[in-house]
Amino acid sequence: MDDPRLTPARPDLAAKYLEGKVKAARFVAGEEFCVRDAIAPLREAPSADAMLSTQALKGERVTIYDRNGEGFAWGQLNGDGYVGWIPDAALAEPLQHRRTRSRRCGRSRSRARRSSCRRSRRWRWAQRSRLPVKTARSP
Repeated sequence: MDDPRLTPARPDLAAKYLEGKVKAARFVAGEEFCVRDAIAPLREAPSADAMLSTQALKGERVTIYDRNGEGFAWGQLNGDGYVGWIPDAALAEPLQHRRTRSRRCGRSRSRARRSSCRRSRRWRWAQRSRLPVKTARSP
């Protein structure tokens, strides 16, 4: 728990799971977000000029523990565990996955449509099949 790059703990704030392991004024559970930008810098301080620790890629999950109100959020990357300040604008709420009914062939409600899908699949299959072709012999 000594590496500050991998431990979400500061003197004033730390992650809830570190309670009893590190000293901090308060402990918070954090909120999970997704990185929305293609590449988002994770810095050691809440400034665009601060040293770069690593970069987060689009879709990567981040647990945010604190926001400074100046456009930066302090958190930990869920993938590699790096801790630092990431621009607030680079974060988005994580998508809630829900099941939706597929609209592919064979799953439609209409019987006529289902049969036309089957026919089109058979036709495509026949077009992809390889048949030996015999050449006609000349007399």
